[in-house]
Amino acid sequence: MKPSNLIWDSPSADSAGSMPLGNGDLSANVWVQRDGRIRFYLGKTDAWDELGRLVKVGAFDICLMPNPFDGFSDFSQTLDPASGCITVKAVRERLELVAKIWIDANSSTIFIEGKSSVPIQVTVQLNLWRRETKSLDVKENNCAPGMCSKDEIQTIGPDTIVEFNHDSLAWYHHNESSVWQATLEHQGLGSLKDSQPDPLLHRIFGATINATGFQRQENDKLITNATAFDIHILALTQVTATPGQWQDTMKHLLTVAPSAASAWTAHANWWSNFWERSGIEIVSGPSAEKVTEAYALQRFVIACHGRGAYPMKFNGGIFTMDVKIDGDYNPDYRRWGGAYWFQNTRLQYWPLLNSGDFEMVMPLFHMYCDALPLAEERVRKYFSHAGAFFPETMTFWGTYLNGNYGYDREGHNSSYIDNNYIKYYWSGAIELLNLGLDFYDFTHDEKFLKNSLLKLAVPILRFYLEHYPCRDDDGKILFKPAAALETWHDVVNPLPEIAGLNTVIGRLLQIDQISAADAADWRQLKAMLPPIPHRLFYWEKRTELIPAEQYNKCFNSENVVLYAIFPYRLYGIGKPELQTGLDAYVTRPFKGTGGWRQDAIQAALLGLTEEAQSLVTKNATEFSTFCRFPAFWDTTYDWIPDEDHGGVIMIALQRMLIQTDDGKIHLLPAWPKQWDVKFKLLAPANTKIEGEVRAGKIVALKVVPEHRIQDLIIHEAK
Repeated sequence: MKPSNLIWDSPSADSAGSMPLGNGDLSANVWVQRDGRIRFYLGKTDAWDELGRLVKVGAFDICLMPNPFDGFSDFSQTLDPASGCITVKAVRERLELVAKIWIDANSSTIFIEGKSSVPIQVTVQLNLWRRETKSLDVKENNCAPGMCSKDEIQTIGPDTIVEFNHDSLAWYHHNESSVWQATLEHQGLGSLKDSQPDPLLHRIFGATINATGFQRQENDKLITNATAFDIHILALTQVTATPGQWQDTMKHLLTVAPSAASAWTAHANWWSNFWERSGIEIVSGPSAEKVTEAYALQRFVIACHGRGAYPMKFNGGIFTMDVKIDGDYNPDYRRWGGAYWFQNTRLQYWPLLNSGDFEMVMPLFHMYCDALPLAEERVRKYFSHAGAFFPETMTFWGTYLNGNYGYDREGHNSSYIDNNYIKYYWSGAIELLNLGLDFYDFTHDEKFLKNSLLKLAVPILRFYLEHYPCRDDDGKILFKPAAALETWHDVVNPLPEIAGLNTVIGRLLQIDQISAADAADWRQLKAMLPPIPHRLFYWEKRTELIPAEQYNKCFNSENVVLYAIFPYRLYGIGKPELQTGLDAYVTRPFKGTGGWRQDAIQAALLGLTEEAQSLVTKNATEFSTFCRFPAFWDTTYDWIPDEDHGGVIMIALQRMLIQTDDGKIHLLPAWPKQWDVKFKLLAPANTKIEGEVRAGKIVALKVVPEHRIQDLIIHEAK
């Protein structure tokens, strides 16, 4: 289901007017300015600097003289998501320019192919802002996870420009220092520094611009006069390398790099196969075009940075820009910095199951599996028992941010966490297991089951089995001290932990491949779980969900009780006690949408069609004002583009069309009659569902394999 092209008929003022390109690991923000420049910011999923920040690889311009972008009679900048390509066209008097820009889906290469009706001067100009060692200011410091003191001034080293030959420009950033070891030592984990490699030290990332027929000028320009130009940019990251090794590897890669002509067919096929997997196209009804566009373009953005070495960043991804919201910062800046917030990160991953983009789920599990040895050692050091936990806000190698862990350690043991918002916030790991269980249900991937899901499940559940020694009068675990997400800091028996463990353990025990010993442990843990926190109103014959068995002051605005609906699906369509879920939604204390707020998802799961449609429409139409590209979402809490915002749109639309649980497939559980739609989505057990709905009725339906038709429950659109 190929999406429509996005066409702009005028140049942009700055990077807020950029379009995205990417191959899953390497990205570009591309925009055209009236001053004659096509501009590029390059991002890469493994460009971690010495301070633990995910930064840009660099930037460059293509400057054209005479200028075709001012005083033009015709102009277009077209993004074709179906082929992962941007085309720029401009006509000014006798000058007609066409430039085709794309990032190869199968290599770390950007291709720029240009043609002009008359000879023009083409200049490639490097625009590097890391030209010298720089000290970060206060806000930038807060974005770096490795500070060991609130007064510490952190510095980042310069990029280095190197010369390979007369028609190339190469540069790299070399991490000559690293905050990794100091962070481990600060957090009482210094013993790991000799058994684990430093993931930051001597990491080198950079790129080479090759432009056949160009001549190098100064050390940062390439120039030619021609009617055609072919430029390709090759990006490379290496860890524990020397600059000489990086350069040698780059030189070799340049000799075997594909040409644009040889790479295009396979590239186009990758994108064609991607769009053929799935899609949602609302063909009529209120805001149909905008909601369809929001879904398709968010999925395109995910494809642009979802196949890299590390998970997608919720706060800008690899598409950060020099937007002037927090101050005059370069594109390396992002609010909340380099760490991963699980509560935000997860919202980009849940929709990948129904869309069938399974390979893009794997970087998330790879990161947590890689961080598992550190997590297990942390539990041994901090609590003297077995198991593993992961902080809510975590560096990619598994530690807290030192600012959250606490700078002043006097009088505190190593297990003391200073930040009350995340002090006891460990429940993200439970949801990670639930996501993994869905992944396994969808794919039946035995390798994933063994090497990812069970590898994580055993130590995570062991932590909960051993960590809480206190029992109530019925022999149930007392989760104390504990927190209910970031909103309730000092509680007993929080709902997310209890709902999550009930769900996850119940599902794990249905898997034949688990060991007898693990099954026995998990049954024991499940038997010791207290009931879901609730109040009974006997005279009204209803149950009210509450954030925890005991809770007091509220510090944030998460609707904690709704975690029983999403992500844990204890209440919803096809479930008992649906009214309990409906009551929890209606009486939720924090009503709203945007960013990480999940009201739209939960409304869909409860069958609240009008509510779900309203919230999805609002998300798709009212949060794209700062940037020109519609799916570079405005930030509600985090940074531009707000990736979890787009994830919520995708999840909610999918749940309005299809919900799956206990082997059943609910079609149209929260779909409005006003929206005619064509869709293709995936369901568990390698099931594909393709259909068309008009006036609330299914007029076409195809299910593969066919025997899954017997598991369909078709609801009436409202």
